[in-house]
Amino acid sequence: AGYGDVGKGSARALRNFGARVIVTEIDPINALQAAME
Repeated sequence: AGYGDVGKGSARALRNFGARVIVTEIDPINALQAAME
């Protein structure tokens, strides 16, 4: 999934449940943000 507003919230919620989250993002800035979180 992308890492926009909805993707950020979804990733955070899934991580809180212990899921392994993989983000696919074409925007380099958003991809960097996803990698840092």
